[in-house]
Amino acid sequence: MQERITKVLELNNQFYPGKPLSFAIGQGTCQAGESLDQTIQQADRAMYEAKAAHYKAQTKDRRAR
Repeated sequence: MQERITKVLELNNQFYPGKPLSFAIGQGTCQAGESLDQTIQQADRAMYEAKAAHYKAQTKDRRAR
């Protein structure tokens, strides 16, 4: 699903290049008997890592005016 969303977003950004959209999503999996809370934390960490990598790759600080 993440790959499909990424492809749609890239297509959108081709047609509307002024302010490109981006997103971060985290994935987590668990096996039977494992804690759902730990899986959600795993997905959260993955999302924040993806966001950090995105902003690190940017040449412009998004908070700068």
